[in-house]
Amino acid sequence: MILVTGASGHLGQSIIEKLLPQLPEGENLAVGTRNPEKLKHLKDQGIDIREADYNDKNSLITAFRGVSKVLLISGHAPNDERIKQHKNAISAAVLAGTKHLCYTSFTHPAPESRFLFAEVHYKTEELLKNSGLTYTIFRNAWYADLLVEGIEQMLEGGKFEAAAGNGRINSIPRSEIAAAIAKVLASPGYGNSTFELTGPDTFTYEEATQWISEAYQKEVKYLDVNTEQIRKLYGGDASFGFEMQGILSSYEAMQANEYDYVSDDFEKIMGRKPLSVREFIQEQAKQSKSAG
Repeated sequence: MILVTGASGHLGQSIIEKLLPQLPEGENLAVGTRNPEKLKHLKDQGIDIREADYNDKNSLITAFRGVSKVLLISGHAPNDERIKQHKNAISAAVLAGTKHLCYTSFTHPAPESRFLFAEVHYKTEELLKNSGLTYTIFRNAWYADLLVEGIEQMLEGGKFEAAAGNGRINSIPRSEIAAAIAKVLASPGYGNSTFELTGPDTFTYEEATQWISEAYQKEVKYLDVNTEQIRKLYGGDASFGFEMQGILSSYEAMQANEYDYVSDDFEKIMGRKPLSVREFIQEQAKQSKSAG
């Protein structure tokens, strides 16, 4: 049996959708969630729904029993809390007799990274590698989807505000990440492997803004602002909690070119190149026009 945690999130839902048609004959799928009621509709597809709370190790042990392969989708909490949650999940997998644990890490999870949440992924990877479990780590690049969040407001205002400077970054659509992860989950092997799931090229925010202008046929200008302006743009620390430092530190990492690299790991898994950010933006624009 394969179990996907964090199944109510966007990535988890996309992975499940892509994984179901690929399940080997005789293989069953389960999902883990803090609130099973939210996923009760999946029962109609033959999916076993199990309560799994990252903060409750016993619930994880129970959820992982009879499961040979678990996908641990990274949680969402301040660093210390999230590392503890991931430690719970890895320990529970060992105690439950799970053999293989897959983890959604993040690009450049280095101790010296300027990105606040890199610490979470670095420490989780170390815990996993020392657990005795067979592991697969997916270091996911930035979601291209983030570039078109709030696109209506962006087009109306004619500006894209960010603090990335001239840093080159890599990005890949969430759906492409889900496709690669689903393929690995449905296939034998891939043990003790680390995959860098990046797009086919790097770009600056200014270039991405030009692609948005072209695709949506409306001029949008990139405005490189400072981190204090970003803080105000998001409503300040009080309204955005611990995430604010994550946002600000992500821009510092971009300015330092921490994400200026490309991997062909996606192509090794899927047998094709991933959709580029420019192609993704063009697809989003077409969908927007057809919906309108």
